Amino acid sequence: MLIKEVRSIIKNYSEEELRILIAEMYKVIPKKVKQEKNIDKMIEDINNFMRSRKRVTRQKESIDLESLKYEIEEFIDYSYKQYYFAPNSYVHKSERSKWRFKVSKFIKELEKVNGNAEDNATATELLEKLYEVLCYGYYYVIFSSNEPFRSIRMSQSEVFDMVIRRKFADGINKESITYALKLMAANKPDSNLIPEILKYLKTPDSKQLAIEQCNFLKQIIKDGGLLTGSKLEQTHSGEYITSSRINVLVEMAFYCYLELSEHKTACEYFKNNYEESDSEVRLYVLLLLLFTNGLKDCWVYEYEKAVEEGIKPRKRLTDMYSYILENNKLPDFMF
Repeated sequence: MLIKEVRSIIKNYSEEELRILIAEMYKVIPKKVKQEKNIDKMIEDINNFMRSRKRVTRQKESIDLESLKYEIEEFIDYSYKQYYFAPNSYVHKSERSKWRFKVSKFIKELEKVNGNAEDNATATELLEKLYEVLCYGYYYVIFSSNEPFRSIRMSQSEVFDMVIRRKFADGINKESITYALKLMAANKPDSNLIPEILKYLKTPDSKQLAIEQCNFLKQIIKDGGLLTGSKLEQTHSGEYITSSRINVLVEMAFYCYLELSEHKTACEYFKNNYEESDSEVRLYVLLLLLFTNGLKDCWVYEYEKAVEEGIKPRKRLTDMYSYILENNKLPDFMF
């Protein structure tokens, strides 16, 4: 009989009938079960018994976080060793393709953690490690897919935000801002991550602090240093990825200047710091950013200035310049 059926039946019993029922049931419960389930404690004080059971449940949840930590760290270790891709004796063949379900489950469980400072810090650290291994899987073959974020049906931006959101919950300060910038630049640098940080920087001081830290971290990269020491940062190097890491920080600072309404400073900063040897390509990226932000006058000024300096823009840009002059507005689309 289901508990739902039991409740439906006993609700029609009188108090005397319930006393008889409980007494008769108690008689048939084996002594061992009475001891294991604390039946006597339940009868002596049902309210206190239920409160105690809730406390035990909370303790189990804390223990579950430790178990979850072990599972996640083992998964990450096995992933880096390609156990979810190549034949091995640690992960059975039938389980290798299920890695994406594991990651989804891990993320959902970690998102539920909202306890004391220690538990929150553990959850943030584990989310960070999962984010890093997914970024690693974009460059190196460790899973059956070379697009790990798509495989778990989440974007890189979504997972990135899950990590930094927990960090920013402790305060918008130098530590949390630097943490977010490092995480963005050290792994799979992507300008789509910039808005995820910007939405937490609501004051001029926080934006200025972000600019300062972008410059600081940019110099570390130029000097050959590491930002986080993640597996990907340690193994994936070279001129292209180094430039990508620097450029995402440059774009971040550029956006901060824009939000501070320092448009001219933003453009000069970009031109002086963006890593691109081809001046026309650098101009193209700058004009794309200005177009994206609807800055028509800045767009025209930077275009004309570049032409004066001897840069020959591609046809798409010259056509766009003509359109702006004729219509006194930006086109609906860049191309």
